Amino acid sequence: MLIVFIEELGAGCAQYIEQVSSILLGLTQFYASDNIRNSSAGALPSLIKCAKEAQPDNIAQIHEMAKAYSNNLIEAMEGETETDCLICQAQAIKEIIEESGENLLQPASVDAFAEKVFGFIQQSENRIQDNTKYEKENLEGDEEDKLDEEDLAVLKEENKNENELQVALAEIFGILFKTHKAHCSNLVQKLISTVLPEVAKSDTKQKQKFLLFILDDMVEFLGPDFLGPVYP
Repeated sequence: MLIVFIEELGAGCAQYIEQVSSILLGLTQFYASDNIRNSSAGALPSLIKCAKEAQPDNIAQIHEMAKAYSNNLIEAMEGETETDCLICQAQAIKEIIEESGENLLQPASVDAFAEKVFGFIQQSENRIQDNTKYEKENLEGDEEDKLDEEDLAVLKEENKNENELQVALAEIFGILFKTHKAHCSNLVQKLISTVLPEVAKSDTKQKQKFLLFILDDMVEFLGPDFLGPVYP
């Protein structure tokens, strides 16, 4: 019901933002229901839209909301166990940053934020590797211990979701390029020197998609003036 109010009332919901925020932020870690966690995360960017529609010049309020919301979602992601919820939370963070526009984060904060995202990507990759290792170890051996088609399908679906999560996290980098271009030097340096070369070693469609998303956002939002002098 709250989400319907936010979406339908728009600026008319602005006077209730504080109360609604308190409720939604308390539900992003409501572990009794995946749907509630997903819905509460997805509603947070809409609250920022409401604030912008009501008071478009009140940048300080918008940035305060964005920082509180994104910090809450990062904390939720650190304890989240369901990949589909992590995807929703990552998408919400991306939308929050995009709605907030420029100058939300200082250079050191961009670096710290990016490190959090790198951490989530690595955790996702670790889960993919664990699934792959488990599959290899159980394809051979006694018939009773071997994985059947249903088990293999579950592992395949889990890895598919993890790759979708990594793309969603890559889109956060893209929105940082768009909104905080001047503060992204360290982020780009790590991507170019460490992360992307490692990803490029894989010939899977999922990893190529991850690679292309980041490169495309670099070209679109950073451009030759930013990339050229540093990465000729």
